[in-house]
Amino acid sequence: MNIQISKNIFNSVFLPYLWDTTPVQIFFGGASSGKSIFLSDRFVLMNARDGRNILVIRNVAATLRTTCFTEICKSIAKFKLNNIYEISLSTMTITNRLNNSQFIFRGLDDVEKLKSITTLSGPISVLWVEEATEISESNYNQLSLRLRGKLDKPKIRILSFNPVTNQHWIKKRFFDGYNEESGELISDNILIHHSTHKDNNFLTQDDHENIEAFKNIDEYFYNVYALGKWGVLGSLIFTNWRTADLSEMFNVFDEYYNGCDFGFTNDATCILRCSKKNRTIYILEERYGKGWTNPTIAELAFNLIGTEDILFCDSAEPKSIAELRNDISYSINAMPVKKGKDSVIHGIQWLQQHEIIIDYRCQNTINEFTNYQWTKDKNGNSINVPIGINDHSIAALRYAFERLIGFDSPILRGSADTNNNTEHEENIPILSIG
Repeated sequence: MNIQISKNIFNSVFLPYLWDTTPVQIFFGGASSGKSIFLSDRFVLMNARDGRNILVIRNVAATLRTTCFTEICKSIAKFKLNNIYEISLSTMTITNRLNNSQFIFRGLDDVEKLKSITTLSGPISVLWVEEATEISESNYNQLSLRLRGKLDKPKIRILSFNPVTNQHWIKKRFFDGYNEESGELISDNILIHHSTHKDNNFLTQDDHENIEAFKNIDEYFYNVYALGKWGVLGSLIFTNWRTADLSEMFNVFDEYYNGCDFGFTNDATCILRCSKKNRTIYILEERYGKGWTNPTIAELAFNLIGTEDILFCDSAEPKSIAELRNDISYSINAMPVKKGKDSVIHGIQWLQQHEIIIDYRCQNTINEFTNYQWTKDKNGNSINVPIGINDHSIAALRYAFERLIGFDSPILRGSADTNNNTEHEENIPILSIG
């Protein structure tokens, strides 16, 4: 197709990469830099011009509908190409009527569908992983296998994300040789491009000021979320954890503990399924994403824990808890936790007394544990207050074990009582955690 488009619809920092075919491309940086919108525009043009099949991935499928899928649909409308595309809302598939090439949207929570991906015409030639820091390295390796088959065009893998800790596998694997001052790495095999809200000409002044306000909250999070820099580890709260393959342990425990922290637009919703044996906590599975409505949360919770087990939820959302319980299709056994004075600190102290093993697929939980730090005072000294940003998995974990936290806490049971007899756990009253 011959499409005439003004270059003014793009932020100038992205324009040089519109038709780039470097095999691995990384677009990362701060919040609201415009990178996801640019990539959506780019892929629509790429499909319309070249007939490429494009696979779009996020960690959880439900997150795609309100992010990448919506952005691709907006780009189609922006370029007035609705007449050549058939959009299926139910399957999240977009088909080019002129050549049968497709956009296919999948989540890593639906492995079977991922294994059986087929297109109407030709193999997949472009893989876009949005919020790539949410996925594990092994999942990325498996996704790369989807780019198979003989093609007359280069195969492209594109990762986009806001950075987290500099211990993340993406940083270790791809950033050797990256020039932080220029914000670029360009070679025959890899392209890395950094951007921030300052590069986005389509934001209002208020938008820029709201993002810059992070500077007044915490310098670390300003550098990570506003400036899009890899986080340097500071005063970590948790050092008592490790990752492992827990897939063989999903159904071997006698009791499971489930927690949910609600979010929506800016904060993620997190559902965790966990268990415990002696002084070891096992985080088995996570569901993590933004923009989820309560029906979506109910469906995800049902698939994760069923209707028998209790899902302990943030008590600040009584309406959401009621809707989960009253959902006609799923009827989740959702219960509120009770928040009390210093309950967050009590929960942290209790978790610090255990070994915590996280399944290696729970990348968002791993990111949080890697990054969770104490606040610093004006002199740079750590104080006993956690930075309350990006702690949704950790909140869900505290909610999941709120009964045991109340029972085991020396503050609540009396400092002279050192008995750790877990035989009475089933009779523990619901106590205070936040």
